[in-house]
Amino acid sequence: MKIVFISNMTPYKENYKGTSALPYHMMLHRNSSWVKNELNLSENDNIDIDVYSFNLNNLPFDKIKESENNLNVRIHIMPIPQWFRRMISLHLLSLRIFLKYPIHYYLKLSRKYIDEIKAKQPDGIWIYGEEMSNVSSKFPDFPKVHTTVDCTSLYYYRLLHSDVKLNIFQKVKTYINFKKFFRLEKNYPITNIKYHLVGEGDRNFLVDHAPKVNAFFIRHPHYEISKKMSLEALAQRKFNKPIRVLIAGQNNIYMRTDIHKIITLLCDKDNKEINDFIRSYTLTFLGKGWENYVSLLKSSGWDVYHKIFVEDYIGEVSKHDIQLTPIDIGTGTKGKVLDALANGLLVIGSGYAIENIAVENQCSCLEYHKASDVLNFLKDIPTNLSKYEGMARCGYNNVLKYHGRERVARDFFKLFM
Repeated sequence: MKIVFISNMTPYKENYKGTSALPYHMMLHRNSSWVKNELNLSENDNIDIDVYSFNLNNLPFDKIKESENNLNVRIHIMPIPQWFRRMISLHLLSLRIFLKYPIHYYLKLSRKYIDEIKAKQPDGIWIYGEEMSNVSSKFPDFPKVHTTVDCTSLYYYRLLHSDVKLNIFQKVKTYINFKKFFRLEKNYPITNIKYHLVGEGDRNFLVDHAPKVNAFFIRHPHYEISKKMSLEALAQRKFNKPIRVLIAGQNNIYMRTDIHKIITLLCDKDNKEINDFIRSYTLTFLGKGWENYVSLLKSSGWDVYHKIFVEDYIGEVSKHDIQLTPIDIGTGTKGKVLDALANGLLVIGSGYAIENIAVENQCSCLEYHKASDVLNFLKDIPTNLSKYEGMARCGYNNVLKYHGRERVARDFFKLFM
């Protein structure tokens, strides 16, 4: 089977200046004997992929070669159009507010690459990136699958109807972006094309306003698992003493509302119950913008660490026992939550944090509905360690089973058949 992959960014094993990891991990195990057997492909019939990328994530040459070697693909970097380069160099990207569609929609393949791709006579064309729908019309006779990842209009819709505080400029910008993406999705091409999303709510929201699209929800693959622990050790791991809690990500719009409520409770000096468990934990923030909260927690007696950046992200995650993921807004599947679960951590998260992941509250994760729930979880965990260690192992097993990269590859490449 020959597939041509067309994208605005180049696949890489981790998100490099954009969502570059998802296609990488969907490709990684596509030619395993199990996947080929499930797809009724012969032993010698591989899924060959040619990658055509505008490389908007500026993946360096050495990392491009690394992806080529690891994925056994050919990567062709297409030049970015001059008008796009000029907009960036002259700092004119603000003018995109006047465009009918999001700006990447206007990235067009040159005649050279259209002819080159057609000459390969692929069995299917895989388009990556929601804004790349303009590519579809160039290949009307080929079966196509368009991975939009999320439904971006749903993100802006949720943001407009959330408790996240926005100033008037942010509200106007959010509304304009909602209209742009809603318009884009409503006008998706429907001939000879299937749409692939990693969120069930995203898929349903898309179909609501574009009922003629042929859309599919497939679970997001997990990414890397720490090489420092065997699968057997991960499956039997126990919590450290003190228990290590990780908050990963930047202090930005995605987490700032809930995390403020939670930390305010953790630093409530009038709550004497906190003294019962404060010494049972260490807290680590991984990402930018946490300095004020770190100081506040330290002054309240918590053992807190702050790491802005680490070279080995998965290695750092795997050192911890619990990941607190207070996501206020978002769509699709949260990669950092999958990273934590796939490395044996117990996830405490909001509904948005765990949506589209094969876990269940109180069985394989802990879902909070208000900030005080988090406080109650932290209070109970040290007194019932075996219960919560078992919960973490259940989450780990679920993610390996239902978000395994071979399983996702099988489900995805079936769309071309």
